Amino acid sequence: METGTRFTPSKPHFFQPLLPNLQFQSELSIPVSFFERYLKGSKCERAVLRSFGGRTWPVKMKGRKFKDGWENFVQDHDLKVWDFVVFKHEGDMVFDVMVLDTSTESQREYPHFETKIKGEEENVKDICKPSASQKSGNPYFFATPSALDWKEYRLRVPRSFALSNGLSDGVREIKLVDEQKRSWTAKLIPKKGSNGIVRIGHDWRGLCIANAIMAGDSVKVELVEKEEKPVFKVYRLNPRD
Repeated sequence: METGTRFTPSKPHFFQPLLPNLQFQSELSIPVSFFERYLKGSKCERAVLRSFGGRTWPVKMKGRKFKDGWENFVQDHDLKVWDFVVFKHEGDMVFDVMVLDTSTESQREYPHFETKIKGEEENVKDICKPSASQKSGNPYFFATPSALDWKEYRLRVPRSFALSNGLSDGVREIKLVDEQKRSWTAKLIPKKGSNGIVRIGHDWRGLCIANAIMAGDSVKVELVEKEEKPVFKVYRLNPRD
């Protein structure tokens, strides 16, 4: 399946049809044969998925599986059963990803995606370097706010992260802290009928404005305190000059 100018036989790649029996909305496994041949022994706990227009999605790895952050990729690309996804390995844990629409037998394009952001390549290169939150042991997730998220000043919290950290039990007040130690009071708001989907709202807007966080910027959100009023530290991964 080397169709499309970005995918050539010179780089190892694998493909995954999204079959009805796969729970692909929350995770996706790298095939055993590919993992054993190209990735065995890697200690990297994060991966980067790079899509149409150079946009990137940080994803946490668990063994062979794309986990936290993968659901954002699925939602932003509107992936559905019978879609065909091709992953080209670019080194370390960076993958160029192409979605094939089986109804048209062509690459699906996403014109609403932003073009590549200056400084993003440096973050891709550093994807396997340990972060401060990895050293501290605090739970964290990665996210790339969509245009709608940015417009409405909200941020989706991965369902698995919310459930594992007890954050999905009703509306609750939280504290957001940026890298300059400035703070904002915000709210965790569960989505009705979603069984675990939670969004950060309210004064997420203030943090975005103060840190010039725009649609397409990748952020890391670290849960630094799990008290009655949880505290999250937010890092922007796409600094601009």
